[in-house]
Amino acid sequence: MSVLKKAGERKALSRYVPYQTFIDNKMILLDQTGYHYGAIVYEIDPINYAMNTHDEITNIREKIMGLINSLDHEIFCQIIFKKHQYHDDIIEKHTEINAQGPEYVEDIVQSRVQKIESDIEENKLFRISLYLILSKKINLKIETGLLSSLYKNRQKAEEHIFNIINDLEDIDNRFKIFLKRCGFNPK
Repeated sequence: MSVLKKAGERKALSRYVPYQTFIDNKMILLDQTGYHYGAIVYEIDPINYAMNTHDEITNIREKIMGLINSLDHEIFCQIIFKKHQYHDDIIEKHTEINAQGPEYVEDIVQSRVQKIESDIEENKLFRISLYLILSKKINLKIETGLLSSLYKNRQKAEEHIFNIINDLEDIDNRFKIFLKRCGFNPK
């Protein structure tokens, strides 16, 4: 999961999510009512509509509607837009890309870097991070007998967690395909 920056401080998305444990991009959440949810978190690249034609925008919207309509009734979808001023790498990447260009490009690059620095000082420059969280209610309780052995209880627990992880993997694989078809780059 990427680290967000705001006003010079590092802040992780996990700070805003009531999670109990992480496994890759999957996590177990505990909500305020005491129910557990298995969740999958994607950081996806927002689509720049300004560069697309009307037909491309319509196509993307239809694919997103297809994604939402394809959700099982037991899967919840949450979309989080996070506006932040994480822009430390913009100047570095900009100068790095243009460093090998001809001499006359140097003035243009310097002018552009000065404009970026000015925008940063005036808080005009920001980025949008887009997070998609798919979650499903899960039951972490395991039926055990009063006199069952610790070994058998451990086996049941491991099998139960393994099944939950497999279920989340299936959801993950299915929706990564949908997200890629929509033009998002899921991470």
